[in-house]
Amino acid sequence: MLLRLLQAAVLALAVATLGRLAAPLHPLLDLFSHLTLYLAAAAVGCAGLLVLARRWAWAAIALGVAAAVLLPSHRLLHVPPVDGLRFEDLTVMQFNARYGNRQAGDFVVAVLRDPAARPQVIVVEEASPLVLSQLLPLYAIYPYKLARAEFGPYGVALFSQLPIHADESRRMPNNRNHYLRLRLRLPQTGADLTLIEVHAVSPLGLQAGPRRNAELAFVAGLAAQATDGPTILIGDLNVTPYSPHFRALEQRSGFASNLRGRWPVGTWPSWLPAWAAIPIDHLLVSPQIQVLDRRVGPSFGSDHYAVTTRLRVFDQPAPAP
Repeated sequence: MLLRLLQAAVLALAVATLGRLAAPLHPLLDLFSHLTLYLAAAAVGCAGLLVLARRWAWAAIALGVAAAVLLPSHRLLHVPPVDGLRFEDLTVMQFNARYGNRQAGDFVVAVLRDPAARPQVIVVEEASPLVLSQLLPLYAIYPYKLARAEFGPYGVALFSQLPIHADESRRMPNNRNHYLRLRLRLPQTGADLTLIEVHAVSPLGLQAGPRRNAELAFVAGLAAQATDGPTILIGDLNVTPYSPHFRALEQRSGFASNLRGRWPVGTWPSWLPAWAAIPIDHLLVSPQIQVLDRRVGPSFGSDHYAVTTRLRVFDQPAPAP
């Protein structure tokens, strides 16, 4: 009986893998791409049990399924080069606070605890009036800030130690949410750093999936337009790096994810440990920027983990590998 269940599980995983590989064809199939690590782990587990049962052919099939699941994600291991150029370092913290969160004050306590480790830029999404009221201590610490509060998931607040040289907030083409684009003045070189923030809609549903994909294509175009200096694209993009739509975002924008060269520790949902969660909160960088480090957590009462990324901003694009 157990053997038949294992064989059925392997077949089910193979079907799910085919659905994942066919993700560009339909929004529901794209949901399989977000389960990449879960599918691979399940296939390897089945293979181990089948080996113990001496079912070598089925074990080989299970391992083949695991390889097929992971193969499209191998490019996540690419690490961009660094050296030979002038640079300055920058730490950016992003946090989807969950607009009904009454524990967001814990996030403020963590930020204020160690002045030496304080990020230069903080981006808070789902910044409702409730959340903003708990972030008030940050207003006294960060000289530059802006807030676009909303009673719902699309509010945003930004706190910066770098001067905000210019900013704009506009609705997305679907008119449901917004994007934020601003320029931060780097202290050492006086150059401008462009930051684009987007909270994409959730892809759950037949209509929501294509809408999310259209938003990713739109922000890829925004990022590709930023050719005059270093640029960051940041936000809850509601997509994992295993999705073909995320890979299209990287290709169209010319940007690279902060997950490159790193194990993709997840950011949602926070009721799972971060290593078992899926990464949907992203930071992507233009060729003038290198990612030094990415740290995830804690959640501070949200359903998302916070993400802190250390960046090295060069005075010109780093050489291609």
